Amino acid sequence: MQVFGSGFRAIAPAIGVAALAILQPGIDPVFLALLSEAHALSPNLHGWVVAAAQAGLALGSLLSLLAGARLPSWSFAAAALAAMAAALATGAIADFPALLALRAAHGAAMGLIYTQAMAHAARHRPTGAFAAALLVQLLLSMVVAAGLPSLANQRGASAALELLALAPFGILLILGTCRDALGQRAEWDIAPRREARHASATTRAITSRTLLIAGAIFAFVCANMIVWSLTGALALGAGLGNETLGTAVSLGSLAGAATALAVLRERIVVPPALTALLCGAALLAPMLARARASRSCSLQPSSCSTSVRRPASFAAPGLPRLRAPPPARCASSPRCRPWA
Repeated sequence: MQVFGSGFRAIAPAIGVAALAILQPGIDPVFLALLSEAHALSPNLHGWVVAAAQAGLALGSLLSLLAGARLPSWSFAAAALAAMAAALATGAIADFPALLALRAAHGAAMGLIYTQAMAHAARHRPTGAFAAALLVQLLLSMVVAAGLPSLANQRGASAALELLALAPFGILLILGTCRDALGQRAEWDIAPRREARHASATTRAITSRTLLIAGAIFAFVCANMIVWSLTGALALGAGLGNETLGTAVSLGSLAGAATALAVLRERIVVPPALTALLCGAALLAPMLARARASRSCSLQPSSCSTSVRRPASFAAPGLPRLRAPPPARCASSPRCRPWA
């Protein structure tokens, strides 16, 4: 594969940094389930947590796009330190507004680092660099998603959440041991000339077709994040344990890694139209599975019995704490709606 040729060594640190920076979205269902267990957080609030993190990612990416080449090198190490502190505090602080602020700060720091790393890597191999970063991220997600629930059973959910601080710590190690890991020295040398040379070319490249494609990709990412953040709540509502959820996310990451390997070939393997249809069907799969499980539970309530450990109550800002019913009851029964 061309991406593993002689030029890959120069961008390997940037790809490693980028993969660690976007590890969190890959394990969000497991992360959110553990967050509910650690802080008695209602799954109804999962969307707010993901929205805060995504808003932070967007702000960090925007900062990198606007001023990445002019930021001092220590600013990215400082961002990694801030993300590590936010990750550690997430496992210890249960106050909901503070939790949202922590996730936004974590997202902003990681967004800044990710965009800078991928901007550097993509200058060498545009398609291969993104595929390699995605491959590494998916392999990491596979391991972390499978291991976190087991760690939570042994050490507690808060300790498992705090372990995610290892991702920004890994970024710090790469930045400290690899010279110019994010390509800033190269940007200082070539950024002014590149901007002058490609300003008019970039303007000509923005056509109605490219805007349409960009809009479709944006809509897909939004839909994907919505469904992904809902998956954890659906699993909890169906009475599935964290281990089952972690295994499912891990298997999904493994399947994604296989497709990332195909993209590393830097040629179209499956027609884009067919890919879009398959992606749409995959996004609907959790909803269809939930509906099927609810119908089965209605017909055979005894099959819904589970020994899953659930928080005793859930807290929402400004609302009274809601007691969770015994887990042996059917999750779809009108009398048993622990997640409503």
